[in-house]
Amino acid sequence: MKVLPVVSGGMDSVTMLHDLVCRGYEIDEMLKISNFDFEQYETHRPDDFKEDNVRTLALVMIKDKYDFICGALDAVIAQEELQPNDRSRALELIVADYTSGK
Repeated sequence: MKVLPVVSGGMDSVTMLHDLVCRGYEIDEMLKISNFDFEQYETHRPDDFKEDNVRTLALVMIKDKYDFICGALDAVIAQEELQPNDRSRALELIVADYTSGK
């Protein structure tokens, strides 16, 4: 009976086990990311926007603040009878009111 060496292709069994565990962790992390809801980051740009004049504003915050701000934007959209997806215009109106001292 012939015994094969522990080292195969330059990797010992401990290194191979470590690599498998790390890859398993990486796969788990990738699966978590792949299930992430990116819908909140979708942008709705009007057709008349030129790409060179468009900027995206992204803010990171806790969910409670996000829900509060989205509620305020939706309230402005309803009050001003804006298009349902025109949150950028709603934000512009809020900022204009704030900077004008209202």
